Amino acid sequence: MESQYIFTGRDDYPSCHAVTLAALQDGSLAAAWFAGSKESAEDSAILGSIKPAGSPSWSPPSVWVNVHQRAAGNPRLFAGPDDNLWLIAPINYGTWCQGGSRLFLKRSPDGGHSWTDLELFWEQPGILGKNKPLRTRAGTWLVPVENEVTWSPGFLRSEDQGRHWQLIMIDCRERVIQPTVAERPDGSLLSLARSWEGFVYAMESRDDGKTWTQPQPTELPNNNSGIDMVGLSSGNLVLVYNRAGLGAGTRPDGQQAWGPRSPLNIALSSDGGHTWDHDRELEQGPATSDYAASLTNIAVPSAHEYSYPAVIARDGLIHAAYTHHRTAIKHVALTEAELQSSPAGPLE
Repeated sequence: MESQYIFTGRDDYPSCHAVTLAALQDGSLAAAWFAGSKESAEDSAILGSIKPAGSPSWSPPSVWVNVHQRAAGNPRLFAGPDDNLWLIAPINYGTWCQGGSRLFLKRSPDGGHSWTDLELFWEQPGILGKNKPLRTRAGTWLVPVENEVTWSPGFLRSEDQGRHWQLIMIDCRERVIQPTVAERPDGSLLSLARSWEGFVYAMESRDDGKTWTQPQPTELPNNNSGIDMVGLSSGNLVLVYNRAGLGAGTRPDGQQAWGPRSPLNIALSSDGGHTWDHDRELEQGPATSDYAASLTNIAVPSAHEYSYPAVIARDGLIHAAYTHHRTAIKHVALTEAELQSSPAGPLE
């Protein structure tokens, strides 16, 4: 396994979070994340970096999105339907995490070196998300989203290469957000999602994402923090998540506390996500207390926080990136064989 930092905090951007990864046609990798004085701050922007094919290191970060006095949220990078690199960028126009953010889009024709101006991607405010889109084998595009007010998951779905999108919300009695999605070898779709219920939730589609089963809890714990999943060419699935449940305390609003964002694990499933046979630690900190009740007051550094992973697969390698103490973005790369053969405990 190889690991390195994509970004380490600096004076103008001391806090960083919510990385996204994309593989480019020329073999390069691209990453983006938001950074500023703290989450929700008006000085936060989306930064980006490129790791050229064959290069051992990432380029110095550049500012890719910066709207004056508007906080940027979780970005999504991916090779879009028009062969440009797409960047979905949430920009906040209200109270943080209360339905005021809207999804915008930028496109790059040259692998992240230059960008078009922002355009509105989805008009309805409060429709957000975290994880990369999926293009199914049938050619349908699915962008995982959630309604941040109702705490319900969904997808933006396009059958015409991104010219038109339909919002599909999933019936859910529990508080489930930030889905990630992968296609199984049989063509069915599996989506796993973060929840405020103590477990990762799962839902399935057998009609190319038109309809979904009602989300059900899995045996995987969830601390109310982001996860991500990718399907491999072998047909196996890889999930990166915090192997931790909810906290023991109570928040000021009476809700159960979010759990610690450590350890950060990577797991592999060979049966379509029903079980996860290989589950190893990417990062492990000391036992930590309940997570901060207010995301807008997280101290930097956020001790032993390893969170909000992004994971993709390219040319036989699994690439994962994640928040490291809220002061850095870290990237690791490993093979499927390394994950399958590693002993229990930390990956080294």
